[in-house]
Amino acid sequence: MTAEQNPNPTTLHHTLVDHLVDQQAITSPAVEAAFRAVRREHFLPDLPPELVYKDDAIVTQVDQAGQPTSSSSQPAIMAIMLEQLDLRPGHHVLEIGAGTGYNAALIAHIVGEQGRVTTIDIDAGLVEAARTHLAAAGFDRVEVIAGDGMLGYAPNAPYDRIILTVAGWDIPPEWLAQLKPDGRLLLPLSFYGPQLSIAFERRDSYLASHSVRGCGFMPLRGPRAEPLPKIQIARRWELHHIPAPATAALQTDPAVLAAWLAEPYAEQPAGLELSVGELLFKWPLWAGLIDPGRVLLTTFGEAPAGGPIPDLFPPRRVTFGLLAASGLALLAPPPGLQPASGENALARTFPLHVRSFGPDHTVADRLVAHLHAWDRAGRPPSAATLAVWAIPAGQSPDSLPADACLTRRWHTFCVRWAPTG
Repeated sequence: MTAEQNPNPTTLHHTLVDHLVDQQAITSPAVEAAFRAVRREHFLPDLPPELVYKDDAIVTQVDQAGQPTSSSSQPAIMAIMLEQLDLRPGHHVLEIGAGTGYNAALIAHIVGEQGRVTTIDIDAGLVEAARTHLAAAGFDRVEVIAGDGMLGYAPNAPYDRIILTVAGWDIPPEWLAQLKPDGRLLLPLSFYGPQLSIAFERRDSYLASHSVRGCGFMPLRGPRAEPLPKIQIARRWELHHIPAPATAALQTDPAVLAAWLAEPYAEQPAGLELSVGELLFKWPLWAGLIDPGRVLLTTFGEAPAGGPIPDLFPPRRVTFGLLAASGLALLAPPPGLQPASGENALARTFPLHVRSFGPDHTVADRLVAHLHAWDRAGRPPSAATLAVWAIPAGQSPDSLPADACLTRRWHTFCVRWAPTG
């Protein structure tokens, strides 16, 4: 077998790190040194090196339905988040979501022998595997705990840094109680569709973002984790929606929704061109914050040809829209547009259409109006330009220069699309 057929793991390892530096996912000497010192293969021992050292997320566990429940995160987003975390030697760190243990090892390398790293996971099997991997990599000083990450881990508190490697819905009081006054909390915050990796710091009575980046993680699990509100429609489609205020009436009967989707739909041009990337990463956050009827509709597995769901991202189709009591509107490409594929798929532009279902087609007009408002605002957001605040429940956000707010159990999250001044 030639060297090309049997690539050297060390070469692949350093090639990956070089790539992360070139892409500016790694920007500091400490994070670069950690990635060069800690080998990912220790944490994915059953996979070939050419797969281990790709800049890809790798699913490591699925449930009985075949849905992923754990993965080794993409190295690029791991590096970006470690840069956001701003670790220092001697720091005490809590990681929520142990996974394979790879991220905890990187953290342990940066904080050094005088630091302390605790990683917690609700899955006992993942905990045992992470302990084994960390020992093999020489990081058995990392404490791996089986428990509910929503509660943090009080015995080792207080922490200089708390990081989540799973998507959270809110910030429970336990995390803040275990964080030092000058500490930093980093979590992927889910807005149902888009996720933002936000590094929060304390500002008087609330939290303010120090940095924001786009990301994508599996959701936090456990009895206190908020489940993603979803409706399975006729065994073919899954509709995800933001819980709406009591004043917003939404149709949530699966049989009614299935009947709407089975009938011929009306279609109209939205009057805008946009890219696949804008549709995936810019529009959803805007829509989710300005309209309580905003929804995400996906298919299960490979979707059949035709049908109501746009064929933009094969094999699993996904689109965004608005839901009302008597109507549903979905974003779509123009008729006849072939699905995007390849490296430049996200940059592909197309004239957007809106499909409407059900007896009330005015929801489509509302969706078009939102799209044009988003366009007039400059098509925000780019995650790095956002400002995000977390205000405790019951406290008014009126003093903050926010463009939109979303209230959850413990906090109201407010967003400003672009910094001012």
